[in-house]
Amino acid sequence: MLSLKELKFRGIGRFAEEQRIAFDNLGNLVQVDGQNCNTNGSSGSGKSTIFNALDFLLGLNSIPNSVLQSRETDEPMWVEGSFDYNGSPLIITRGKKLKIELNGEVTTGSAKLSEEKLDQILSIPRQLFRPMLHKRQGERGFFLNFTPKETNDFLTDCLGLSNFKKPMLELDNKLQELGKRKESLSIDLESAKTGLSASQNAIASLGLAPVKEIDQTTIVRLKATADASKMALQTLLSAQQAELADLEAKRPISTAIPFDTSKKSSHERELENLKIQINQLLLAQKDKENEINSAVHVAKAKQRELENKIERGSQAKDRATKEALKIKKIRESLCPTCEQSWANDAAKKEEGALLESINQLRAQVLEGEQASAQLGSVREEIRQLTEKMPLAIPDGYQELLTRERFLMGDIALEIQKEREYAHERNEKTKALQAFFASQHKTMRDKHAVDAEQLRNQVALDSKVFDAAVAQLKSYEESRVRYENSLNNLKAQELTYSEKVSKISQALSLVNNDIESYEELKKAVKSYLSCSFDEALETISDNSTRLIRNIPNMANATIQLIGLRETKEGKIKEEVTAVLNLDGDENIDIRSLSGGERTSADLAIDLAVLDMIESRTNVGTNIFILDEPFNGLDTTCIEATLEMLRNYNNKKLLIVEHNPIISQFISQKITVIRDGQTSRVEYNS
Repeated sequence: MLSLKELKFRGIGRFAEEQRIAFDNLGNLVQVDGQNCNTNGSSGSGKSTIFNALDFLLGLNSIPNSVLQSRETDEPMWVEGSFDYNGSPLIITRGKKLKIELNGEVTTGSAKLSEEKLDQILSIPRQLFRPMLHKRQGERGFFLNFTPKETNDFLTDCLGLSNFKKPMLELDNKLQELGKRKESLSIDLESAKTGLSASQNAIASLGLAPVKEIDQTTIVRLKATADASKMALQTLLSAQQAELADLEAKRPISTAIPFDTSKKSSHERELENLKIQINQLLLAQKDKENEINSAVHVAKAKQRELENKIERGSQAKDRATKEALKIKKIRESLCPTCEQSWANDAAKKEEGALLESINQLRAQVLEGEQASAQLGSVREEIRQLTEKMPLAIPDGYQELLTRERFLMGDIALEIQKEREYAHERNEKTKALQAFFASQHKTMRDKHAVDAEQLRNQVALDSKVFDAAVAQLKSYEESRVRYENSLNNLKAQELTYSEKVSKISQALSLVNNDIESYEELKKAVKSYLSCSFDEALETISDNSTRLIRNIPNMANATIQLIGLRETKEGKIKEEVTAVLNLDGDENIDIRSLSGGERTSADLAIDLAVLDMIESRTNVGTNIFILDEPFNGLDTTCIEATLEMLRNYNNKKLLIVEHNPIISQFISQKITVIRDGQTSRVEYNS
């Protein structure tokens, strides 16, 4: 249990200088008010910052350190709290590092070790400890602000009942595992019973053993008959093959006399040479054209260059004339631009620059005149080259084309003669081959009829033999299959019988285990239910006693209900809070509004803190209420203060500037802001 004796802090919010509050000298109900000398009001003085400093000290703050750090000093934040911890002196200091001194033993340096030491002192998770210390602005009562499930978890952790969560979870997991095992064994048992019944039915359905209907002597006789038929067919086929070979020796052979193609070949060679001559003639003419075109291109480029020089010379001449006029004006002591009087060193300098420019322009004019003199000869050269361009059709080209057409006509005539000769020879060959094919077909047809009769006999004899062999083989296979099936089914029957017995024993053991674990779970459930009911009953009684100090709540009753078991046997881990007032029962406290809800919140929160501290010795000797009456009228505030004045179990620090508070609370801590900084004053 932590009892705050003194709090020191600096460098936080508007508190640039060190502030000190001795909580030992304060009573059980204290108002924290503000005075802003800048506005003559109370807002903005820094009342809440005092308890933000306490949150920072205990590692409970949700505001970033960069926001809490004072901008009025270069010194970093620093907070120190002196406590009584279960009868031992405790000093906690937090600045850049956390330092804890408990009963002379100091823990500092390693942030991890220091924070772990602080967690040991607080004894419960910080997210649970914070609402037990500080009700911030805008927050409702921390206990009723939880969801039903969060309320249950909060009480479980604070009462040390969370140790039972793991065993309960393990019991549930074990029962779930056993349930799955039971289900699996039940399925296996039914499967084994089904297999046993199926094996017995299969044995009954096998019937009698197969009977032998043919012997080996019959098989030998039928094979001899089939072999004799095959031999007769082979002899016939050999004779037919010899007869066809004799006829094939008489097949007519085509002996065509080749056609004379010498004339065509001679013409083709001459035509090839002629094409070469035509190409050479065209290439020579093309080379001459390319040569003349190249010379013309060079001459035209030179012509363009001379014309450009002439143009530049003409432009230079115009510019030189303008420059000369400017020099004339300068020598007449006039500005060439504005024609004002101008006779100084700058004029002489401008004249020199113009003379130099004229000299350069004269060179361009001279170059243009020389180019003009050369331009006529270049144009004459282009005209002469153009006249030398060869005609479109070269000499001798037409004669070569005429000879080419003549040769192509002769070659086509020779090709036609060759085709007619080949056609005549083909017709004679076809007639001889058609007569031979007719003889060949007649012989093959006769052979086919003779061979087909013998093949049918062979197929019949072979079929009878194969059927007899298959019948004998089928008997042997049926006999072996029957004996194997009978043996396998009997072995299967034995296996399933043993399996049924084994699974039945295992299922009996699982049922016994399930019964044992369910009894154990009921015992744990009973303990949890009793512990929860006792805690909730204590909270209900204490909160009812507090709220009845309010005149219009004199006959009110608060009731907390939790840990109900569902029809399926599971614990419903929820806590609900209801109010009975003036004959109305089971009013959900969360549905109340205004002063009634605020009073109920505070009564339940204080009852919860008392119950936890009395049973676990965890908590603090103070409870901070930061502007808890926002939105309430004067009557509701007075009623709630009347209830709080009758609560004496710990110090209640109410951060509030409403003047009504001062009528009920004699002790006051005042936060005074003057300029940019604040300070703390209080009467003890």
